[in-house]
Amino acid sequence: MAAAQVSEPTPAVTLIPASPSRWEAAAHVTWLGERRPNRLDQWDEWFNVASGGATVGYYWTSHLKTEFDVSTSTQGERYSVDFIPLPGSTTSLFLQRDHEFRITTASAGLIGQFFENAWFHPFVGAGIELFHERERIETAITPPRDPRVPAVI
Repeated sequence: MAAAQVSEPTPAVTLIPASPSRWEAAAHVTWLGERRPNRLDQWDEWFNVASGGATVGYYWTSHLKTEFDVSTSTQGERYSVDFIPLPGSTTSLFLQRDHEFRITTASAGLIGQFFENAWFHPFVGAGIELFHERERIETAITPPRDPRVPAVI
């Protein structure tokens, strides 16, 4: 009998905390592959390094967030060889270079979310990124061998 049952409202289940924190933080570890084209050599033009960093965000409202990110990479290496023809000679001078790279970035952004947190909520963002690259180059010069002198093995 339905009239004998007590009708109580069913409690709503929500995944949003009663008082959400305005701050959020995250760490990231990535693998960075970058192409360094050089028209003079036929070596592998890619270098791969590990990268890591941290992101901190602050929610001004439930739909507006400021975010800051800092990341850096391990050292990457790339090799190149250049042939420089010598005037008045049929031989060339060989320049072998060892390039070492390290990349560091810092960024800041402002992100706005449309609608309430549902299965679909588009957002838009804008920001700025500062990019610092450190490169160290070691150069080895190999003088041409005189064809009249036998090579020493």
